Amino acid sequence: MSALLISAAMGPVRTRAAEVFQREIEPLFLDRCYACHGERRQESGLRLDLREAALKGGDHGALLVPGRSSDSLLVKVVTGQHPELPRMPKKGEPLSEAEVSRLRAWIDAGAEWPAAAAKARPAEHWAFRAPRRPSVPSGAEHPI
Repeated sequence: MSALLISAAMGPVRTRAAEVFQREIEPLFLDRCYACHGERRQESGLRLDLREAALKGGDHGALLVPGRSSDSLLVKVVTGQHPELPRMPKKGEPLSEAEVSRLRAWIDAGAEWPAAAAKARPAEHWAFRAPRRPSVPSGAEHPI
């Protein structure tokens, strides 16, 4: 019975972790990281728009150490503390203290990342599809 209570208790925790990722971390990645580490470009072999690829890391090794943000490559590069790599993102302003704090808190909490985290790719999203003229019904007189 205790195993049932533990697994029932873990469900909401994982749900909250997924919500934190989708509400706070993924928008940050989308806004600040995907241009260089997304579907079209993977600088340094790093792709952040797919969970499996991001967890694998890139040319410089694993990106995250769940539970230990101070040991995570992601935190070291966005804060400019890596001895060999430049501060990220290369283009644009550095992450704010609040953004870095959110990343640290997420990693320290275990870096939960739902498997279905990636947003719809632009080519698949309805807003990025070319408009098509619908076909006119055949055999019926159309008033227009």
